[in-house]
Amino acid sequence: MEQESAEEENADPDVSDRQGAAGLRACATTVTSPAYELTRVSNYTGDHVEELSEKFKALSEVVRLRIVDLLARNGELCVCDVEATLELSQSAASRHLRTLARAGLVVSRREGQWVHYRLAEPENPRLELLLDTVRALLDFERREIPDPRAGGHACTV
Repeated sequence: MEQESAEEENADPDVSDRQGAAGLRACATTVTSPAYELTRVSNYTGDHVEELSEKFKALSEVVRLRIVDLLARNGELCVCDVEATLELSQSAASRHLRTLARAGLVVSRREGQWVHYRLAEPENPRLELLLDTVRALLDFERREIPDPRAGGHACTV
């Protein structure tokens, strides 16, 4: 009994503030790793978590990963080059590229009637790390995909 009251007096105020309706206290265990130390649930909240979630959602489709891989290896490409290389319809290629653009992973520019896409410049260290990791994983066991520009421009006028 004395031990319990001594523990309550020395309790971390942040932990006692997190008592639930049943009076149970949240775990205050600190997880330690070589890369970082986490002590609060609040480390997992905020805009950066939402931002990463949107980027992971955009990368969760096989076709979009292939598009990212294609752009990482070839730089800027016309939508028609993406269509021809990945054997996609124009609407499918445009839809996937639009999803990647909304997530901030690719940017586009218009040149006449053609739209060209390239990987976005990382706007922060998290995006840079994410794109570097995706590139490294895609390079890990690369299968040969033909260079879309090898046979000339795929677009027809």
